[in-house]
Amino acid sequence: MTQTARYVAFAALALMVNGLVFLSPASDKVRTALFFDCAITVPLCYWLLLVRPGIRGGASLGLIAAVSVMRGAYVLNSRLGMIAGGLAEVALVVFVATRVKRIEDVLPSATLARIARAELDVYRYAFGRLQPAELAEGARAFTIHESSGAVGLIWVVALLTPFEAVGMHFLLPVKMAWILTAFSVYGAIWMIAVARSFGALPMVVDGEGVMLRRGMMASLYVPREAIESVSRVRGTGSTGNHARFAVLAEPTVFVEFKRGLQLELPMGFRREVRGAAVAPDDVSGFRGVVSGLHGGVEGR
Repeated sequence: MTQTARYVAFAALALMVNGLVFLSPASDKVRTALFFDCAITVPLCYWLLLVRPGIRGGASLGLIAAVSVMRGAYVLNSRLGMIAGGLAEVALVVFVATRVKRIEDVLPSATLARIARAELDVYRYAFGRLQPAELAEGARAFTIHESSGAVGLIWVVALLTPFEAVGMHFLLPVKMAWILTAFSVYGAIWMIAVARSFGALPMVVDGEGVMLRRGMMASLYVPREAIESVSRVRGTGSTGNHARFAVLAEPTVFVEFKRGLQLELPMGFRREVRGAAVAPDDVSGFRGVVSGLHGGVEGR
């Protein structure tokens, strides 16, 4: 059996078990049987199809088992389900905190790993202790958020968003209001993470190239040999495919590339760009050092 076939077989078996949860009668005996199908059969199939042949690491089995137990807990009565789900969640947190070194080792696919890493970054930048960036000798850091006051505005919107959600409870049904409230709170956390990430992730220029960043939202490394021109206005021969590194400000420095470079976006997405439009707080300083990488000749 090929690797793809094994993944497909496991996904089909997992979906079949979940389908039985919705289609089976709601008696206590059936609920108990379905719980064991979710909690034991699904992890066993994962081990037989993916872990035992060496396709996935053993650490990922712990995640699958914990998620399967939590899924199965929903079919039990409320008290047993709460206990089983709570124990599985605690076990999962302890397992990840003590055993997992790389998120790729525990998730069953690279796509899920990228999504999980992006979500973890949101909470890390929103609530974590952010250390000042360490610069190599001769490197310089540049920000894009201080002159425009963007961070202060984002903070104000983030703090007001949950309060606006309170009004939904007077206008909408209870369940819908709470769902929208949860989205509002998450949106506030996301905005706080973005605001804090601007200071934690400045742009950096060293002797080898330029690391352009728009907080946690985008990054682009430009090697010095890939720089075609540095100017105050966009080049006349530009295709318009520029990455924008500005926040509530108009770009003041345009860097054209000799070839397409990969812009890194959240969740591992990428896009090829042919230039960068930047609005640094220190316009002359940034333009000067980047022009120096290009050979000391600054465009118009």
